[in-house]
Amino acid sequence: MFKLQIKSSTTKIRCAPFVLETQVFDEAMSVADRVAAACRKTGAARCDSTWDWVVEIIGETGGIFYCAPVAQA
Repeated sequence: MFKLQIKSSTTKIRCAPFVLETQVFDEAMSVADRVAAACRKTGAARCDSTWDWVVEIIGETGGIFYCAPVAQA
């Protein structure tokens, strides 16, 4: 089971209260990549508040399995 969280270098922005409905890691990575792309704010770099955000896949034990940078989405 996997959960997603969105965070910046200084704070946790959002931790999903639900578990992803997949146990397949490739599917979870695809979801994380799509969430990262949806969070991306386009515009000048100096105005982009999402430049250091990441979407992380967290396992049942709290370990981070994957990190999708929003700026590279």
